[in-house]
Amino acid sequence: MFSAVSELESNYQKLVETVAYKEDLEGLKKEMQEILDARVKKMKKWVRELQEQMVSKDDFIELVTRVDSLETDKVSREELGRLLEPGFIDKFIQEVEDLRNDMDELKQNVSTLEENLQALIVRIDEEILPALQAAFDEIRASMAEMKEKLDTLDADDVLRPFILL
Repeated sequence: MFSAVSELESNYQKLVETVAYKEDLEGLKKEMQEILDARVKKMKKWVRELQEQMVSKDDFIELVTRVDSLETDKVSREELGRLLEPGFIDKFIQEVEDLRNDMDELKQNVSTLEENLQALIVRIDEEILPALQAAFDEIRASMAEMKEKLDTLDADDVLRPFILL
């Protein structure tokens, strides 16, 4: 009887550990999703800022055409100054390259996260769920064995140890 209770406690402890492990994994998944969402939001903001700073190809061509045709009075000195500013194009190219690198890194992080989640799902399906099912089967078997023992007891069996005392 004590063996069955001990076994039942052991199975219960395994079940508690498995549930705690699953909760930890769900917490990790949620935290990774929050980090990923924050990075995506930051990247989108950065893209918007870059788009606002960019001069379209057509605007640049128009500006050069106006300068070439000596219509300088119609060209905004601000626009011309910004385009001809030292390092503007190099800075722009570097920002675009950084954006590409960040997007590649973000794609790689998403891919890694998806692989890890898929591996976790496979592990849960192949290891944890069968272990849980086996633990429940053992608990059911122990309970059935205890029920059989309890069903065979009668009042004399229960009172006999007390009488001997």
